Amino acid sequence: MVTRCSESISIGMNFCSKCALPVNLNNEYTREMELEKENKVLKVEINSIREEMNKQFTKIMSMIQQNPLLAYIKPEALKEKTKEV
Repeated sequence: MVTRCSESISIGMNFCSKCALPVNLNNEYTREMELEKENKVLKVEINSIREEMNKQFTKIMSMIQQNPLLAYIKPEALKEKTKEV
């Protein structure tokens, strides 16, 4: 038996009945490995988003440098106006 989260896991169980963490064939928790994979995916996604934001920021700053009056436009003014029915 393996104990984790104060629940004993019997041989042959695939998931903890208390916390639902998966158990591998050796009856050891694999949640740490899954979390590592999820963290790697999230880091890649975050880096991708960060790169895109930096590109957009650079583009906006370039536009402002070309026309300094753009710096005074409120973001709300850039939103599309929708017709109310």
